[in-house]
Amino acid sequence: MAKTAKIEKPRSDFKIGDFPTLERAAKDYDAKMGRTRYHQHLLNCVANLAEGVEAGAVRNVIFQDSKHTLGTVIHHVWSLEMRRAVHANESEWNYDTKEAMNYFPFSGINDIRALGNKLQKLKQPGSHKDALQGFVDELRPLIDAVEYLKTRLVKGRAPNTRPPAPVNPNKDVKTCPCCFRSIAVRGGKMVHHGYDRPGDGHQTDSCWGIRYAPLEVSTEGLEWLIGFHDQKLKEDKLELKNLPNATKISILVQNPRLKLETYTPEDKGWKKAYDYRKGELEGDIRNRRFNLTIYRRHLKEWIKWHEDRGKTLDIPDSVKDGEAE
Repeated sequence: MAKTAKIEKPRSDFKIGDFPTLERAAKDYDAKMGRTRYHQHLLNCVANLAEGVEAGAVRNVIFQDSKHTLGTVIHHVWSLEMRRAVHANESEWNYDTKEAMNYFPFSGINDIRALGNKLQKLKQPGSHKDALQGFVDELRPLIDAVEYLKTRLVKGRAPNTRPPAPVNPNKDVKTCPCCFRSIAVRGGKMVHHGYDRPGDGHQTDSCWGIRYAPLEVSTEGLEWLIGFHDQKLKEDKLELKNLPNATKISILVQNPRLKLETYTPEDKGWKKAYDYRKGELEGDIRNRRFNLTIYRRHLKEWIKWHEDRGKTLDIPDSVKDGEAE
């Protein structure tokens, strides 16, 4: 196996002012987008690479972010001014020059390194070569910094040295009756939060539990949740039973965007729609049964929790145990 040549430590005293073409492109890009994001990213990128070279190592997350920033700005440089400079005398190019131009549009620091090697072999002079060589020379400190640091990466993020946020001693946190997470309580009910469904992990915009008191106060919200899924389970089972007699089936189809398509037995796609809906219903039934098992286990645990504190809850057996299938 061939050994990788040792890379000498490059200069680390470069700063943003050494890269006027990049800075101009970043500002132009931000002006078009109505923000100051990429110029600030470029400032951070140059500073981080310089600090990394000086320290002899850089965190991988910073290195990858810097490469991404350079790629975006370099690509914009090509769109902004290099294309015009390079193609000014395109009619005079020979075969070798046309081959060299296949590197465009460039989109990252690696392309610039490859371009620099290509330009050394390009014999035909002209404004295209001068413009490209000038850009490569301008970026040379960054090219060398990236090449040097790519084998000196430190995994993980830097430790957080900021002190933890102060805890509000008056904050009332209790258990949500629908997602079972520890959530703050305001006005006797759960504050607004998202809902992370057990089993498939689907998250909705709002948790149903925000309408109810926490489980430490009442199991009403959990009882509603069980009743809701019980009813949906009955509906799914009934639809699956009657599916062989269906006269139309509606399913979501990607063509090319997601839309609802309705099929009848006379349609060419009926069998496919039928099989799809059948599988969908069978999957929903499995998920609802699984979720109901979890919900009822939680309910029994909270019934015991309240009984241990001297409170008896009057809950129908159909809610606690479910009806026989």
